[in-house]
Amino acid sequence: MGEPQSTTVRAASAGQRQGDAAVTRAAGGVKVSEVKRFTVDAGHDFDQVESTFTFSGPRELTAAIGLNKSPAYAHQHPLYHVDLDRSHPAMLPWVTQNIDGDCGVGAFLDVQAEPRYAEDAANHLMLVRVRSGQPLRYFLGAVWSKAMAVGS
Repeated sequence: MGEPQSTTVRAASAGQRQGDAAVTRAAGGVKVSEVKRFTVDAGHDFDQVESTFTFSGPRELTAAIGLNKSPAYAHQHPLYHVDLDRSHPAMLPWVTQNIDGDCGVGAFLDVQAEPRYAEDAANHLMLVRVRSGQPLRYFLGAVWSKAMAVGS
């Protein structure tokens, strides 16, 4: 979509397990609205995200799910590796640090989509085709080597 020409963001609702945010953007002559719902369940390692885009004009647009590729603690001399899992659409960065344990994050698509993978200077990206009014579901989570094993 290019750089947004205008953006409006508002919190749509919040509850014990779910929170919604609404974003409206205009770029390249196409107005796109997105309602993003985060579902956070206690006892689960990954949170569900559902993005529903509304737009007119083109039949499909490309949405990007991104994960930052710069670890937060540069003083720990981190080693960074990312696995772009093509057997189940996922991005799985892992950071090895010299103290405080290693950590990983993940983004998994909820459908058997065939995303394209890309990157820019700051992010790894999973590019997914979306249709107006149809939700895109994915999961986000993080693990730490000094914590419990990943269970869900």
